[in-house]
Amino acid sequence: MDQRQRQFTRHRVILKVNVRTRQGWVPCTTVDVARGGIFVKSEARFDLQRVVQMQLCLPDGEPVSVLGQVRRNVM
Repeated sequence: MDQRQRQFTRHRVILKVNVRTRQGWVPCTTVDVARGGIFVKSEARFDLQRVVQMQLCLPDGEPVSVLGQVRRNVM
C-alpha cells in the first residue's frame, strides 16, 4: 500500500521499545509512527489481536507506557 492510500501519514522515527510478554520484557525498535499506530521491529512474534503493554523510550530518555494491539506480523 503506498502512502497516498494510507489514512494517516507515517513518519520514520526510531525509538527503543520494550514490549511486555508473559515471559518478561522484549526489546524492540520502532520503524515508523503515525496517528493510527506504530510499526515495531522485533525478533519476537506476537499473537495477533493481543493487547500489549509497551514502554517507549523518548529521545530525552523519558519512558512512556502505552497499550497497543498487535494488528499484523511481518517477517
